[in-house]
Amino acid sequence: MYPVEDLRAYLVGAWRVERLFTDRQTGKRNEFAGSATFTSVDDSLLYEEQILTVLDDYEGISTQSYRYTFADTDCADVSFGDGRAFHSLSLTSGICHVQHECEPDTYDGVFRSVTEHEWRVRWKVIGPRKHYFLESRYIRKQMR
Repeated sequence: MYPVEDLRAYLVGAWRVERLFTDRQTGKRNEFAGSATFTSVDDSLLYEEQILTVLDDYEGISTQSYRYTFADTDCADVSFGDGRAFHSLSLTSGICHVQHECEPDTYDGVFRSVTEHEWRVRWKVIGPRKHYFLESRYIRKQMR
């Protein structure tokens, strides 16, 4: 694992995203790809992603946004685009376990910084409505 002391500096920029979705109820596995950017906005970073999603008969671009707010350089409070709290994140040890209750479902996440140019997150979602794994790999897009 790669310890990250300055989380904001580590995340800022453009990333390629590779994602694997595994539905634990049906056994279906789908792979997706896209991009994400962390852009500085005031005292925070705005995360925006666009992923080409292909599920059964659907094909389209899925988007998501989060705001990462920093009280210290090593830790961020992550919120959804609408302002609701999601989780805190620190990668000073190279790994961070997080949990989010979205009644009636529970999201358990593990973030790992692999190198200065790669990090990963794995979500295990369990509840009466959802039961899946979502694994994402982020690779820093190199500046040309």
